[in-house]
Amino acid sequence: MLNLNIAYPPTPTRFGYNSANTIDIALIKNFYYPFTINSIDDLSSDHNPVFLNFSFKLAIEPPNPRAVSTDWYSFKNNLNNNLSLFDYHPNDINNTNDLEQKISEFTDAVIETHSHASRPIEIDKRNFTPLHINRLLKLKNHLRKRYHQTLNPIFKTYYNRAQSDFKKELKKYNDDIWQKRLEALNTTDNSLWRTQRFFKNKRSKIPSLNCATGTAVTDQQKANLLATNLKNNFIENERENDSYNHNDENINSTVNNFLSTPPTTNIEPALPDEIIHYIKHVNSKKAPGKDLITNRMLKNFPIKLILILTILVNKILKFNHFPDNWKEAIIFPINKPGKDPHLATSYRPISLLSTIAVDAAESPAAEILGRKSQLFVKDKETGCQFLVDSGADVSILLWTKTKGECQSSQYKLYAANGTEIPSFGIKILTLYLCLRCPIQWPFIIAKVKRGIIGADFLKKFQLLIDLNNRKLIDGVKNHSIKGEVATVKENNDLSTVNRAAKYFNLLNSYPDLTKPSFVNRVVKHRIKHHILTTGQPVYSKVRQLAPDKLKLEKQELHLINKKDSTLRPCVDYMRLNAEKISDRYPIPRIEDFYYILKDSFFSKIDLVKAYYQIPMLRKTKKKLPSPPHLALLYGLDFVFPYLHDVPVASSSEEEHSENLKLIFERFQQDGLRINISKSVMGADQVECLGFLITAECSRPLPEKVQAVSNYKLPEAIHDLRTFLGMINFYRRYLKDAFKTQAPLHELLKGAKKKDSRKGHLTDDTRRIFEKCKTDLAEAALLSFPRFGQPLSLCTDASDFAMGALLQQLGNKGWKPLNFYSKKLNETQTSCNIQHILGKDNVIADALSRIESISEINFDAIAKEQIRDEELQQLLHSNSLKFKPSTLPSGK
Repeated sequence: MLNLNIAYPPTPTRFGYNSANTIDIALIKNFYYPFTINSIDDLSSDHNPVFLNFSFKLAIEPPNPRAVSTDWYSFKNNLNNNLSLFDYHPNDINNTNDLEQKISEFTDAVIETHSHASRPIEIDKRNFTPLHINRLLKLKNHLRKRYHQTLNPIFKTYYNRAQSDFKKELKKYNDDIWQKRLEALNTTDNSLWRTQRFFKNKRSKIPSLNCATGTAVTDQQKANLLATNLKNNFIENERENDSYNHNDENINSTVNNFLSTPPTTNIEPALPDEIIHYIKHVNSKKAPGKDLITNRMLKNFPIKLILILTILVNKILKFNHFPDNWKEAIIFPINKPGKDPHLATSYRPISLLSTIAVDAAESPAAEILGRKSQLFVKDKETGCQFLVDSGADVSILLWTKTKGECQSSQYKLYAANGTEIPSFGIKILTLYLCLRCPIQWPFIIAKVKRGIIGADFLKKFQLLIDLNNRKLIDGVKNHSIKGEVATVKENNDLSTVNRAAKYFNLLNSYPDLTKPSFVNRVVKHRIKHHILTTGQPVYSKVRQLAPDKLKLEKQELHLINKKDSTLRPCVDYMRLNAEKISDRYPIPRIEDFYYILKDSFFSKIDLVKAYYQIPMLRKTKKKLPSPPHLALLYGLDFVFPYLHDVPVASSSEEEHSENLKLIFERFQQDGLRINISKSVMGADQVECLGFLITAECSRPLPEKVQAVSNYKLPEAIHDLRTFLGMINFYRRYLKDAFKTQAPLHELLKGAKKKDSRKGHLTDDTRRIFEKCKTDLAEAALLSFPRFGQPLSLCTDASDFAMGALLQQLGNKGWKPLNFYSKKLNETQTSCNIQHILGKDNVIADALSRIESISEINFDAIAKEQIRDEELQQLLHSNSLKFKPSTLPSGK
């Protein structure tokens, strides 16, 4: 067991597309030729274990070197007649020796049956030259003859041209023949072996090999040198987790633990359907191994042989033994083209492994090393058995245990291999596990093979798994219950996040953000919603309603379907809103979103029921002064929170990962959860806030554009207003939008908010209506603003509208940032602009002239007041009282 290493080639070793499977190789240091390395039973890294026969002689010789044609119908019938299920009865296979014998008999029977069902094919070796090449040959010979007769240089030129054309066409024809010959190589007519014969001759003449210590002359010295070079060219199988790195100590420990485990009867048996599934997807053109059983033969196995193969696979599982006949590969060195044959580094190992062994390894037999012991507990009330798995994020109820029709739900579950598991809602179960008391917990109904008690259940009730003593321990009361330990072949680790996701490791660091919560969570943030009302309680007089309207009126809660088939609860609070004090806060402008956009990495984080994550406040208090969209992620300039959507933009992948980490930390602190199924992370383009954002530009969403393009011709004024509102959401992408839409806006003059009057559309307005849809379909692509780059503003105006274009200079010229257009009102259109010379413009001349301001003459004013008769009468009246004042001059 010393000096044993698991290795694999940096790149697969292949011979064309018909090569055998590349295998992992176990090498022992300082071995000699001829040699055979017996691998430890059932030791493997990625493929089934193998015997290595390092030889200079071809170990495989086809029984019939001639090309054959197989009658597959006869092949199936003969297999049915020659093999009997009673010869392979499970009770007759009691040990590994019996298993080896039965597999040898099975292999010999298949090869013999195939030989009887095949007949030789006579190959016509005559060559036929195409007609166009014959014509070129005749033309070339004719021109050569004319030149020799006349010695005319013109014929010499024609002859050279014809000879060149003839060589080109002949070379192309020969290349096509070789291409078709290589493409036709297969294992059914032995064409692969005939093409491979030159390898045999070449290998048998391996010259002496040079090395640092001398020259390898004998076969033993060559074998040692080639094996040493082979090991140096192979690298250890690296794993992401350091605990899985293969070194001598880990391998010895793993093997000893595995071999010390006694055979178990709890392994789930393989099924014929699984064998059929794997055989169905094999490559029919793959080369066979030493047993010469091809994948084409496997695909033509009758059902009886499938059953026999299933029995053999189950015996492999039971005895923990992979047959020697199925794990022997022939490996021989092939000189690389153009390389020096005297150097050991110039040789590449070619391996041929039994195809039926590969298929058996793909079946549940390959799960021998990957099997996993799990604890099972039983509900005393219902008798249902549950798998206790701390690797599953949530608890699962088997979907067949529910009554009624199952409907898809909002919960997304993923298996360990990344496939999505269908879920059908939740159900609250009461489990009687003989612990403290009956335990109630919500289980997700999913399409799985068994019920699972997951990590959420174990964490909530502080339960511990003890596999050695087969117990489930209560960490609070220190009570325990007995369970059963069984071996399962599939990985039951269920996750609420796809393990194949780009930022799975980062999301896995914050599990509370993605796991579904079925209980009331503690609110960590301080934001709470409150309602202030005024006046008397709301009162409404009872009115008589029709029966259908009365039924709707009695329903306090209405459920509306969302896009993802979930339900949105809706309640009519119009009367309450009429009496409460409006509580408003500013919503961010969507246009400001473009200022955070950077080069190429985008994410969109969706919060789960964002409005329900803010609790209601019982006592009335004033609203926080800061707007909520700024308070949550204050200080992060790469994020733009908009209601329940949180777009993120970064310049590089490393920066994006750090930005997401900062956001997740904020969410974790405030106790918020994200909807991972609606979120997009680390994408090169993202759909957000009604726009498609890419690394270069933004544009309207294609589905929104399609919805506007399919909008029917409006019949009522209200429909026309709806259409204009839809298309003007993207008006920043439309050049001269209001200039084009002006006739349609004229139809809205004097209309009410929900005007149901019919709109009288003329041929011109219909044409404009269609043009508006065309303009949106051909909308411009807008770039993102880059600070520090030159800007340009282009303006334009007409008699009834004005427009502008803001653009910026980039690496590829000027790029538009925004289009602006506005319709002029009557006051703006009633005035005209005229040029007046400065000397003729009296008003401007008077306002622009600077003169000294004269002082007020108070003495003159006093004299005028004495002369004024009306003022004298007012002074002597009783209704008014005047008080004399002293003038600045002292009078």
